[in-house]
Amino acid sequence: MSRLLHKFRLWLARRLAAVELHHCEEPSDADTVVRKRRSLLSRFLIPSGNLYLRLMEADSFVLAETAWHRWEAVVSGAQSDGREVLIPRVRGEVLSTVLQSQKHSFEEKREAIRLAMQALRDLHSRQVSLDGSLWMLSHGDATADNVRVDLEAGTAGWFDFDMRHRSRLSDRCRHADDLRAFVSSCAAISSEPVAEFFAVLIASHCDSDTRCEFVTRLQNEWQRPTCFQLAQAPLPYDRYHVFRATLLELLAKE
Repeated sequence: MSRLLHKFRLWLARRLAAVELHHCEEPSDADTVVRKRRSLLSRFLIPSGNLYLRLMEADSFVLAETAWHRWEAVVSGAQSDGREVLIPRVRGEVLSTVLQSQKHSFEEKREAIRLAMQALRDLHSRQVSLDGSLWMLSHGDATADNVRVDLEAGTAGWFDFDMRHRSRLSDRCRHADDLRAFVSSCAAISSEPVAEFFAVLIASHCDSDTRCEFVTRLQNEWQRPTCFQLAQAPLPYDRYHVFRATLLELLAKE
C-alpha cells in the first residue's frame, strides 16, 4: 500500500511541478537584474494550491503577489514596479543543471553541492524582519533548482523567494526543512551516490539543533514524503527509502 501511495503521489507531484506560475525574462550577460512576473493562471492556481498545502500541513506556502514582491525586497534587495519584480542577478549555473551536466566532473559536482550548502548555512544565519518581529531567515523551497553556483569564483547564491515557511515554525524546524529539500533534490538529480557526502556536509555545515531536528523528522514524519516534497525531489519509492536509510545510518556515526 505504501509503495502504491508513493507512486501515485509521485505521479501527481510531477504534474504539479510542471505548472509554470511565473514568466521570467532570460537576462543577457550584461544584465544585472532578472525580471520576473506572475502568470495569469497563477491567480487561480495559487489560492487552491495553498489550501492543499495547508491540508497537507506543509511547512511552506506560496506568497500572494504583493507579499512576494515585499519579501523579495527584504531578502534579495529586489525592486518592484507593481507588476514585475526586478531581482538582483545571481551569477553562475543553476545547481540542478551542474549535477545533470556531462561537462562537469564528479569532483566539480561535489564542490558545487558544497558551495550551495555553505550558501544555505549563510542564508540561515541572516536575521530579517517579518511582521514586526526578527526572524532567522529560511528559504521555503530550497531545492537544487533555486541556487546558482559559480565554480570559478567559488561562490553560490540562493534565489526565488516566492515561497516562505510558516511563521509559527521554529528556526530549527524551518532550517531542517530547507535541508531536507536541498539534500533530497540533489539526490533525485545526481547519478552518483551522494548519501555519504551529504552525511559529512551535514555534520560539518549544520548546527546541532538543525541536525537533530533533521534526523528526528527523517526518522518519523518524513518516512512517507508528501506530494509537495516529491515535487521538490521526485525520488521513486526504492531510491527514496534506500537514500533515507543510508543517510540515517551514516549520520548516526557522525
